[in-house]
Amino acid sequence: MMLGGLALDASTHGTMGFGELKSTGYFRYTRALGSEAQISQALQEGGAGGQLNISLLSPRRITQNEVEDAYVEGQKVFSHLTNLNAAYLSLAYSSLRRSETRNALVFGWVACEQVIQQIWDEFLIGEIKFYGTENRRKRLKETRNVAPKLELLALAKIISEDTYETLAVARKARNNFAHKGGAVTFNSALECVKGLILLIQEFADLKGVSTGTSHLFEIYNASEKEDAERSGLGATNAENIDWENVKYWREMYKIPGDERWEGDKSLLDGIELMDATEDEDGKAD
Repeated sequence: MMLGGLALDASTHGTMGFGELKSTGYFRYTRALGSEAQISQALQEGGAGGQLNISLLSPRRITQNEVEDAYVEGQKVFSHLTNLNAAYLSLAYSSLRRSETRNALVFGWVACEQVIQQIWDEFLIGEIKFYGTENRRKRLKETRNVAPKLELLALAKIISEDTYETLAVARKARNNFAHKGGAVTFNSALECVKGLILLIQEFADLKGVSTGTSHLFEIYNASEKEDAERSGLGATNAENIDWENVKYWREMYKIPGDERWEGDKSLLDGIELMDATEDEDGKAD
């Protein structure tokens, strides 16, 4: 619409969602992506709204001690990761949990490059045994492309082969998306966030600090991965849902224009719709 010449209000990911617009002028969310869209859906339906409503049936319980302990352990690592913008880490992980694969890949790769740069500066450029001469050090400092950095970090055994291979897959996916556009698969986004977590884990090991877990990727376990994949594939597509395993359901919120709507189609919750032709006639008078 914007490219077609229609002026649009500014929109962010928080306002985005999918839904149905009826000929009556009413809109219904089928999947709210951002927080503002979720609030709008909740107000419209008079409930917690969609997936949020289902989550509240079996809420996850976290104790105060767990929160305090996790913060202390995480701060040990994050206080050293001066290059990493916490927002990108949070956005990458949260986007993956919501199956927003493009955002997970974009934010995740930016965060990966930030951590790679810090590992490069501290543990390769900062160690004379790796660069040998000052001239070579100067040339290495001028390296901007992340591909040779990863190659050299792996050759110097500063990062593991597993981390290198994971990041190679993520880098290819990011380049394909940046240059060709199109869809980003869940697995591509997962590899990117996995690569980021592996980098942080190895940075923590190099610094000699604990991450609070034996492996940071445990925070994203297999069942959560499957839930995220299902929410991305089947949230608005009934044929993708295994109905035998559905635990909870509720009737879809009705709006004027639905086949089973009862009542005046121009009135809902005190909101009256005016015929556009009548409005134009009024202005002419």
